[in-house]
Amino acid sequence: MHCCTTAYTPDPKEALESLQAAQLEKYDLTTLIKTSLAEYQEAFDATPENDEYGLHDYYKGVLEDIKIAASQPLPTDFQGRLDLVRGLCDSGEGVGNILDVRGIASKDNELFAAKPLSPDDLLEKFGSNKLLSADADFHAGKANECLGRGESICFPLYASADADEPVEWCFVGVTVD
Repeated sequence: MHCCTTAYTPDPKEALESLQAAQLEKYDLTTLIKTSLAEYQEAFDATPENDEYGLHDYYKGVLEDIKIAASQPLPTDFQGRLDLVRGLCDSGEGVGNILDVRGIASKDNELFAAKPLSPDDLLEKFGSNKLLSADADFHAGKANECLGRGESICFPLYASADADEPVEWCFVGVTVD
């Protein structure tokens, strides 16, 4: 499970991108490429050719992709950095954090997209349509109970019960591992 909060904006997509940009800053892309290259080389070397699961060929393909990434300048734009981290960290289980969320959902149960909860959804799931920032961890735990693998939701948080405007977005998601 991952839970992140960020400053409120009327557009949850903007809030998601802000969270993801902050998370991306934690990655040293040069080290990530070197580490991934070493790990996949080791896995490739340890897997016999023509193994029954096709892992040797899989590792070979991943190694080729990492070598291409290593031979190019590091991306400086948000989407390029995000794609690189997703590509290097995703071995079928996702990155394991907010970077797995690929957008804002347009329907229920859309994998890898955060579904904004409506006031009615909040009332049904949490007993209130005005959740407080101070209780974000509690609400995230409660939200986690209703999420399946690869699902994510987001909802506004308020500074106080009598506040008129939200102050934060809370994003909660479950990894696919």
